[in-house]
Amino acid sequence: MLNSEEFKYSPSILITSGGTREMIDQARMITNRSTGKLGSLIADVFIARGAKVTYLYANHAIQPNFQPEELIRIKTSSELKDTIDKLLCKKKFDAVIHLMAVSDFTPSGFASKEEVEKAVKAGKSIDSVVQPLAKGKMSSKLQDLVLFFDNTEKVIDIIKDHQPDTILVGFKLLADAEEGKLKSAAHYVLEHSNCDYVVANDQKDISFSQNKHKAFIMNRQGEITNLDSKEQIAIGIAKIICHDLRNR
Repeated sequence: MLNSEEFKYSPSILITSGGTREMIDQARMITNRSTGKLGSLIADVFIARGAKVTYLYANHAIQPNFQPEELIRIKTSSELKDTIDKLLCKKKFDAVIHLMAVSDFTPSGFASKEEVEKAVKAGKSIDSVVQPLAKGKMSSKLQDLVLFFDNTEKVIDIIKDHQPDTILVGFKLLADAEEGKLKSAAHYVLEHSNCDYVVANDQKDISFSQNKHKAFIMNRQGEITNLDSKEQIAIGIAKIICHDLRNR
């Protein structure tokens, strides 16, 4: 499976994988279900074909079986942003495969439910009762805690700003969405983030126990390639990028 056609030369590929963790305090965090399994498989396919892979992975995500040229671990979305900025400034990548499940929100403060209700009744700004996150560990004695979140920056949106000629592959995951909605979401990512390709899938079509992973790859012309497993996704991406690089 992995030892299929090789690249004409050794392209530099940046792959991000796994799920970020956003800290509430030093002991608690919010995260997502991403394991990094698909990202590690994609890396293995590219390494087997002779690519120089930089593998940027979230803490506790699965690593490739084959050795990447560079292995970088991060935890939070802000660490990801800083690392991506530095990598894209110092090194030219032929392709960037941004698979990492980056949190859309990061905790910014907290208050008790009672304090929030009092502020609302008094016509005061809720911001007046919000406290900064604890530097250590929040007391377990806090009652009816309300957490506040800020939006995180969409890292995928800055990639083409740094390297407009790189082949950018984005990913879009929805849950219990109709096919039309998933296609619309993929098209939005293509346009908004200036991607060349988007791999789109729905949570209901992924089963870790059955090794099931249905998805499709959409290009900028709206053409779709349907795929039925992680292996097919990995090989499909490699074939597309190999074809594009050969025709440049």
